[in-house]
Amino acid sequence: MILVKCSDFLEIKTVVFNLNGNSAPGSDNFGGVLYHSCWDIIGTDVCNVVQHFFKQNWVISGMNNNVVSLIPKI
Repeated sequence: MILVKCSDFLEIKTVVFNLNGNSAPGSDNFGGVLYHSCWDIIGTDVCNVVQHFFKQNWVISGMNNNVVSLIPKI
């Protein structure tokens, strides 16, 4: 299991909470409001998946049907 560093967790949470909660769901059928309202439950898992992608340079099996959008850091 990947341990989430505090700074990474806060950065990922900030990006997720910048999603428009009222926008149409993506290809996974989950809109931003799901991530906002369930963050206490899914936040650690979301952070672990994002970190795994950037550290290992591949998407976990079973998630290859999702769209990964990279948000440039300005």
